[in-house]
Amino acid sequence: MPKLQDGASGAPGWAHWLYETLWRDADRVATPEVSPQRVALIGDAPALSEALSARGDTVKAVASLAERAANETFDLVVVVAHDQPGDDAGLALAHLLLHTAQEAVAANPNPRLAVILPPGAAESPRGAAAIGVVRVLGTEHPELSPIAVDLSA
Repeated sequence: MPKLQDGASGAPGWAHWLYETLWRDADRVATPEVSPQRVALIGDAPALSEALSARGDTVKAVASLAERAANETFDLVVVVAHDQPGDDAGLALAHLLLHTAQEAVAANPNPRLAVILPPGAAESPRGAAAIGVVRVLGTEHPELSPIAVDLSA
């Protein structure tokens, strides 16, 4: 079978079908400024609260979202999981996450949900359960954009 030739160049006739990488210099895109957020902080984390406040966010420490005022909304809900002794600590954390998610879904607009795990928690059954709950929430309620942050990573 004879090869197709592309005119005077002698390149195969299909060469014009291929993409050619062309690099161009581009101006650097500025990172958009993050507007201040209203943050509900569930759990004891004074350093996190101070850091969020320092960047301009409004932080309210609450035991649950049920404590918010009737017209109060949040952009972000942060659940800080602490190391707790006992066999039922994982179950208590899972219940807290589920109740928080239910309250967040009922809120309008829906806030994002972040779970902060202590170092090494991902290797424990308790941490694995929390990560599992967050993954399921991401599937069932994508509007919450839930994330789990392992501080040991």
